[in-house]
Amino acid sequence: MKRFYIIFSLLLLSAVMRSQQFNDARQAVTDLLEPLAERQLIQKDYSELLNDLVDMYENPLNLNTATKEDLEKIPFLTDHQIEEILFYVYNNGPILTIYELNAVKGLTPETIKQIIPFLKVEPVKELSKQTNRLQAEAIFRGQTTLQTPSGYRSVNDSVPVPFLGSRERIYTRIRANYGNTLFAGFTMEKDPGEPAFSKQIPVMDFLSGYLMLKPKGFFKKIIIGDYKASFGQGAGLWTAMAFTKSSVTTDIRRRASGIDKYSSVNESSFLRGIAAEMQFRSFRLSLIGSYKKIDGTTYGFSGITSIRNDGYHRTLTELGYRKNVTEMIVGEIISWQSNSLKIEAGQTFWKIDKLIVPSGIPYKFPAFAGDSLYTTFAGYSWFTKKLIL
Repeated sequence: MKRFYIIFSLLLLSAVMRSQQFNDARQAVTDLLEPLAERQLIQKDYSELLNDLVDMYENPLNLNTATKEDLEKIPFLTDHQIEEILFYVYNNGPILTIYELNAVKGLTPETIKQIIPFLKVEPVKELSKQTNRLQAEAIFRGQTTLQTPSGYRSVNDSVPVPFLGSRERIYTRIRANYGNTLFAGFTMEKDPGEPAFSKQIPVMDFLSGYLMLKPKGFFKKIIIGDYKASFGQGAGLWTAMAFTKSSVTTDIRRRASGIDKYSSVNESSFLRGIAAEMQFRSFRLSLIGSYKKIDGTTYGFSGITSIRNDGYHRTLTELGYRKNVTEMIVGEIISWQSNSLKIEAGQTFWKIDKLIVPSGIPYKFPAFAGDSLYTTFAGYSWFTKKLIL
């Protein structure tokens, strides 16, 4: 029994230390993101980007093996700076120390300070000797308010409480990976005011999970479950977070990352189903298929006026909109890439089982109406030393 208490105490201490490390990483990334968010002209939800950067903070990229796609995940780097880093490694060989970034053309001391937490330097020979190992982590987080907000109080006995759930926000995330080939994750969340483990919502309001495989050979990536997809400049398909117009011109270009696992708690910006990415030499083919339930503001018996993406299900009205529309998306994208040129084309088909009916409000007249949308898109990007087309 004494041994049991010792083991339990060590596990509890490890969990507390891991939680503290996660909070420290989250705060460090938040501090770095604040200046970037302030220069955006349109306010956006940065939770997805925050989670991705926390992952990179805890598992930094190796500069000697990082690809262009890897470096594009760091929002503090411009496209020209990424090209200069890759050119430096190609021209001078493996980097020996992280401080060698001072010799890279175009990197300012401020930029180096921002990107250092997400980078590391390891010899390529040592990486080849590393064996696959199983890693796992679990994060549990709760948040509440001391005072009771008005949404949780009844005006009088004849008027029910507006919010059906408790005022706590509960978040759970469990992830595991085996080397760099197999990834799995599961996420649960309950927003303040939403009922959980009740008649309205049997478990928690948002449940998400994925299984991603990165095999060697023809198949580059296979994902089953929830994933995000971003291609081109967002005109055809884009579910990942993207920056908008700002005072910095380099924020205009969106960086497409293809398909990737989804572990955020945004209840609308993801696809659910299966996706695969295949590559043969310079050609890459991506196939996506998604089938999920989404929220819609009802109009009559068979129509909706709009698709809801706020993710709140606190009142009887909001619960009535919860997952009342079925959405299906299929698509294929093919691309070819060289060192400086990338050409991409694809097509997607989107369909829901309810008709979107125009509301009749004048400023909403150009809004989409119908139940299906077929999109074909094509694009290119070309880089030179001082020019991006």
